[in-house]
Amino acid sequence: MNWHILDPQGNSMEVTEAQLSGIARAGQLTPETLVWRDGMPEWIPAASALPHLFASAPPPPPPPPPLAGPRPPARRAPAPQPAKKGGCLKWGLISAGLLFATFVAISIFSPKTPRGPGADALNEAESHLNAKTTSGYGASEPEREAATVTAEIAQSLRASGISNTNGSSGRGKSGLFRRAVAGMDSDGFTCACSVRGDTAVFLIHVPDLRKFTAEAKVAMGQWSWAAARVGWSQLPEPRPAKLAVALKGIALYDRLVTGSAKPLDIADDDAEVTDAILMAGIDSTIDKPTDITKALEEIFAEPASLSSKQGSKSDAKQDPKPDQKPDPAPASNP
Repeated sequence: MNWHILDPQGNSMEVTEAQLSGIARAGQLTPETLVWRDGMPEWIPAASALPHLFASAPPPPPPPPPLAGPRPPARRAPAPQPAKKGGCLKWGLISAGLLFATFVAISIFSPKTPRGPGADALNEAESHLNAKTTSGYGASEPEREAATVTAEIAQSLRASGISNTNGSSGRGKSGLFRRAVAGMDSDGFTCACSVRGDTAVFLIHVPDLRKFTAEAKVAMGQWSWAAARVGWSQLPEPRPAKLAVALKGIALYDRLVTGSAKPLDIADDDAEVTDAILMAGIDSTIDKPTDITKALEEIFAEPASLSSKQGSKSDAKQDPKPDQKPDPAPASNP
């Protein structure tokens, strides 16, 4: 026979006789809960209708006494061991070895950026930059002379008219320009000149270029272009029609200026050195290092147009004119 249980909210729930014990253990059926089943005149507390569900359970039996015998010895904490010498050094060497192996793996298996056909010639010219004193390099005597003049003038112009802190160009009068060219101080400017096809290339290392402000770098590019035009005039005729001037810091190029090669025309000392004078012939300027390297590799892919056996104009021997007769030998006295 089923029972009906009334919860505190007044809701009736029907359960079987077998479910009563579980409901009581779960706390859903308390002694005060009203219950009812068929045949009962009214609802009565569960303690009256089902007293067996709330009878107190007998206490659990006491635990058995412990067995007699010796107690096990207490466990002692292990004594601290002295630190082994050389542990840090060993792990440092292991870490260094792993880093080296990783670097070698990356170098071997990482995709290589393809280099242009002129990369070897460009690397050869770059290897002569970054000297401690102002100097010039070229595969021929005219190229060395042009590179040396360019390096000396670029350094003197920077010392006279360019500040790497405020970017001031300080062009002033032609007299200042002339005096800067004549100064030729030495401060680590180096230049490599190479005539490739119809282009004269001047690679100029500028010390502390990375510390220049943006404005000072632009001004240094203009001064270097002007200096390279003076160096270009030292090459034997017929001179290349094009000019390329690249400024390089410790490791990276900062800008590449290209255009038509024109002599630097400076009037009297009182004339203004304007942008038009400095920048005459410039067609384009590149200021991204990767693009500069790519453009230089394309230029250096052209064959070298100046033989190392050629001398400068001043050193060239003057051959006698066809219609010029040699002086007669002096007559001997009888």
